[in-house]
Amino acid sequence: MTSTPWVPTDSRAVTARMRTSATGTSATSDAVKTVAARSRSHGFTLIEIMIVVVIIGVISAGVLLSVNLTGRDHDLEKESERLLTLVNYAREQAELQTREYGVIFHDDGYQFVAYDARRGLWREIYEDDILRLRKLPDGLDVKLTVDARPVVLVPTSDIKPTDSKDKSRGRGISTA
Repeated sequence: MTSTPWVPTDSRAVTARMRTSATGTSATSDAVKTVAARSRSHGFTLIEIMIVVVIIGVISAGVLLSVNLTGRDHDLEKESERLLTLVNYAREQAELQTREYGVIFHDDGYQFVAYDARRGLWREIYEDDILRLRKLPDGLDVKLTVDARPVVLVPTSDIKPTDSKDKSRGRGISTA
Protein backbone atom coordinates (compact mmCIF):
# COMPACT_ATOMS: atom_id res chain seq x y z
CA MET A 1 0.00 0.00 0.00
CA THR A 2 1.66 3.12 -1.23
CA SER A 3 -1.05 5.71 -0.83
CA THR A 4 -4.13 6.25 1.24
CA PRO A 5 -7.41 7.65 0.14
CA TRP A 6 -8.10 11.35 0.79
CA VAL A 7 -9.33 12.06 4.30
CA PRO A 8 -10.98 15.34 5.27
CA THR A 9 -9.06 17.27 7.97
CA ASP A 10 -10.63 18.36 11.16
CA SER A 11 -8.92 21.72 11.46
CA ARG A 12 -10.54 24.72 9.78
CA ALA A 13 -7.25 26.60 9.51
CA VAL A 14 -5.81 23.93 7.35
CA THR A 15 -8.83 23.84 5.05
CA ALA A 16 -9.40 27.64 4.88
CA ARG A 17 -8.85 29.12 1.49
CA MET A 18 -6.52 32.08 0.98
CA ARG A 19 -8.40 35.17 0.05
CA THR A 20 -7.13 37.32 -2.73
CA SER A 21 -7.75 41.06 -2.79
CA ALA A 22 -8.60 43.14 -5.85
CA THR A 23 -4.92 43.96 -6.36
CA GLY A 24 -4.01 40.33 -6.46
CA THR A 25 -2.23 40.08 -3.13
CA SER A 26 -3.29 37.80 -0.40
CA ALA A 27 -4.21 38.79 3.14
CA THR A 28 -1.15 36.95 4.35
CA SER A 29 1.23 39.16 2.38
CA ASP A 30 -0.57 42.26 3.71
CA ALA A 31 -0.11 40.93 7.23
CA VAL A 32 3.60 40.35 6.57
CA LYS A 33 3.97 43.93 5.29
CA THR A 34 2.17 45.31 8.35
CA VAL A 35 4.41 43.33 10.70
CA ALA A 36 7.50 44.46 8.79
CA ALA A 37 6.36 48.10 8.97
CA ARG A 38 5.72 47.78 12.69
CA SER A 39 9.17 46.31 13.33
CA ARG A 40 10.81 49.20 11.45
CA SER A 41 8.88 51.82 13.43
CA HIS A 42 9.94 50.39 16.80
CA GLY A 43 13.60 51.52 16.56
CA PHE A 44 15.69 54.48 15.45
CA THR A 45 18.03 54.55 12.52
CA LEU A 46 21.72 55.22 12.99
CA ILE A 47 21.42 58.64 11.38
CA GLU A 48 18.64 59.67 13.78
CA ILE A 49 20.74 58.62 16.76
CA MET A 50 23.80 60.45 15.43
CA ILE A 51 21.79 63.65 14.89
CA VAL A 52 20.53 63.53 18.47
CA VAL A 53 24.07 62.97 19.80
CA VAL A 54 25.39 65.94 17.77
CA ILE A 55 22.59 68.20 19.04
CA ILE A 56 23.30 67.19 22.65
CA GLY A 57 27.03 67.80 22.08
CA VAL A 58 26.47 71.28 20.66
CA ILE A 59 24.17 72.25 23.52
CA SER A 60 26.65 70.91 26.10
CA ALA A 61 29.55 72.79 24.51
CA GLY A 62 27.51 75.99 24.50
CA VAL A 63 26.67 75.62 28.17
CA LEU A 64 30.30 74.91 29.11
CA LEU A 65 31.61 77.86 27.13
CA SER A 66 29.04 80.24 28.54
CA VAL A 67 29.87 79.17 32.09
CA ASN A 68 33.62 79.61 31.52
CA LEU A 69 33.25 82.91 29.69
CA THR A 70 30.85 84.24 32.26
CA GLY A 71 33.35 83.46 35.01
CA ARG A 72 36.14 85.19 33.09
CA ASP A 73 33.91 88.15 32.32
CA HIS A 74 33.07 88.48 35.99
CA ASP A 75 36.79 88.48 36.94
CA LEU A 76 37.51 91.03 34.22
CA GLU A 77 34.69 93.34 35.32
CA LYS A 78 35.68 93.05 38.97
CA GLU A 79 39.35 93.80 38.26
CA SER A 80 38.57 96.71 35.92
CA GLU A 81 36.26 98.26 38.53
CA ARG A 82 38.98 97.82 41.17
CA LEU A 83 41.60 99.46 38.93
CA LEU A 84 39.30 102.37 38.08
CA THR A 85 38.53 102.90 41.76
CA LEU A 86 42.24 102.79 42.66
CA VAL A 87 43.15 105.24 39.90
CA ASN A 88 40.47 107.66 41.14
CA TYR A 89 41.74 107.22 44.70
CA ALA A 90 45.34 107.90 43.59
CA ARG A 91 44.15 111.00 41.69
CA GLU A 92 42.42 112.32 44.82
CA GLN A 93 45.51 111.62 46.92
CA ALA A 94 47.68 113.40 44.36
CA GLU A 95 45.46 116.49 44.60
CA LEU A 96 45.33 116.41 48.42
CA GLN A 97 49.05 115.78 48.94
CA THR A 98 50.28 117.64 45.83
CA ARG A 99 52.29 114.57 44.78
CA GLU A 100 52.73 112.80 41.45
CA TYR A 101 51.31 109.28 41.37
CA GLY A 102 51.75 106.68 38.64
CA VAL A 103 51.00 103.05 37.96
CA ILE A 104 53.35 100.33 36.76
CA PHE A 105 51.89 97.29 35.02
CA HIS A 106 53.69 93.96 35.32
CA ASP A 107 53.02 90.68 33.53
CA ASP A 108 50.91 89.42 36.42
CA GLY A 109 49.75 92.58 38.16
CA TYR A 110 50.20 96.28 38.77
CA GLN A 111 51.35 98.68 41.46
CA PHE A 112 51.09 102.37 42.19
CA VAL A 113 54.17 104.51 42.62
CA ALA A 114 54.87 108.08 43.74
CA TYR A 115 57.39 110.46 42.27
CA ASP A 116 60.13 111.49 44.69
CA ALA A 117 61.15 114.99 43.58
CA ARG A 118 64.27 115.10 45.82
CA ARG A 119 65.73 111.93 44.30
CA GLY A 120 64.20 112.39 40.87
CA LEU A 121 62.71 108.90 40.62
CA TRP A 122 59.56 106.86 41.12
CA ARG A 123 59.27 104.83 44.32
CA GLU A 124 56.82 102.32 45.76
CA ILE A 125 54.15 103.63 48.10
CA TYR A 126 54.67 102.06 51.52
CA GLU A 127 52.60 104.44 53.59
CA ASP A 128 49.25 103.67 51.89
CA ASP A 129 48.24 100.00 51.86
CA ILE A 130 45.39 100.68 49.44
CA LEU A 131 47.90 101.41 46.66
CA ARG A 132 49.95 98.26 47.27
CA LEU A 133 51.09 95.77 44.62
CA ARG A 134 48.09 93.92 43.14
CA LYS A 135 48.12 90.54 41.40
CA LEU A 136 45.76 89.83 38.51
CA PRO A 137 43.60 86.68 38.59
CA ASP A 138 44.89 83.73 36.53
CA GLY A 139 44.15 84.13 32.85
CA LEU A 140 43.97 87.94 32.91
CA ASP A 141 46.73 90.15 31.61
CA VAL A 142 47.13 93.79 30.67
CA LYS A 143 47.71 94.93 27.09
CA LEU A 144 47.83 98.47 25.80
CA THR A 145 46.34 99.19 22.37
CA VAL A 146 45.83 102.51 20.65
CA ASP A 147 43.66 102.63 17.52
CA ALA A 148 43.64 98.81 17.38
CA ARG A 149 47.45 98.71 17.33
CA PRO A 150 49.39 97.11 20.19
CA VAL A 151 51.77 99.42 22.05
CA VAL A 152 54.99 97.89 23.32
CA LEU A 153 56.57 99.74 26.21
CA VAL A 154 60.12 99.31 27.43
CA PRO A 155 60.91 98.56 31.09
CA THR A 156 61.14 101.53 33.45
CA SER A 157 64.88 101.18 34.04
CA ASP A 158 65.58 101.66 30.31
CA ILE A 159 63.90 105.08 30.11
CA LYS A 160 65.87 108.20 30.97
CA PRO A 161 63.81 111.39 31.08
CA THR A 162 65.51 114.24 29.20
CA ASP A 163 64.25 117.19 31.18
CA SER A 164 62.41 118.00 34.41
CA LYS A 165 59.16 118.47 32.52
CA ASP A 166 59.20 114.81 31.45
CA LYS A 167 59.98 113.72 35.01
CA SER A 168 57.07 115.59 36.50
CA ARG A 169 54.62 114.16 33.99
CA GLY A 170 55.47 110.56 34.89
CA ARG A 171 57.35 109.43 31.84
CA GLY A 172 59.21 106.21 32.33
CA ILE A 173 56.32 104.28 33.78
CA SER A 174 55.63 101.26 31.64
CA THR A 175 55.26 97.51 31.67
CA ALA A 176 58.02 95.49 33.23
